[in-house]
Amino acid sequence: MGTNLIRSAYPNNDAFIFEFKSEAEARGVFACETHLILKILERWNAVTAVIRIPGQTDIRVPIATIRLMQEFEPITSIFFADTSLPPLVLKAAVEKSEDERRWGIVRLSDERQVVMSNGMSGVLLAGVNIDETTQWKRPEYWHPDDLQSFNTYWRNYEIGQEIEYRYRIHKPKSNDPWEWYRSGYRLIQGEDRDLYQVCIFLDRG
Repeated sequence: MGTNLIRSAYPNNDAFIFEFKSEAEARGVFACETHLILKILERWNAVTAVIRIPGQTDIRVPIATIRLMQEFEPITSIFFADTSLPPLVLKAAVEKSEDERRWGIVRLSDERQVVMSNGMSGVLLAGVNIDETTQWKRPEYWHPDDLQSFNTYWRNYEIGQEIEYRYRIHKPKSNDPWEWYRSGYRLIQGEDRDLYQVCIFLDRG
């Protein structure tokens, strides 16, 4: 693991700080070397992993979440854009891991797709890879009218209900023509009280 490690104690809560050069490096380590992260925490009796990236606010990940993330290590078909997701969202990703359809999970507080199946590569728009699309937020690539309508539409449904919606997207800050997509959505709420949508790509056009 090529990252800097710092042993640190937080008030009333032992923690271990992992310093990274970039968000991409942090994401790669926490997604692919979870067992090593867990081994370090257990060795130092730390109950929290702290992700520290220059210029960003520290991210705290409980050891319980790290243990749950171990379930993903054999799974190569899932891409994580955020390593600080609550257990309920991680469990939803585990459940979807065997789904052959293309899917993702969007965090509604910032409209970012935080989990995505590798099958989405090349589907969300030609010539764009997964790592790039997870940096986008819906207002950047959804048609404004469709996003406004969708945000009104899903609020009429309860957590756990499934809905479908047809919408237009294109690459951010581009003059590309809008493309029509249709997806299914299920609303869930994490332990952090944030709302998430489990999204399934249905068809294009």
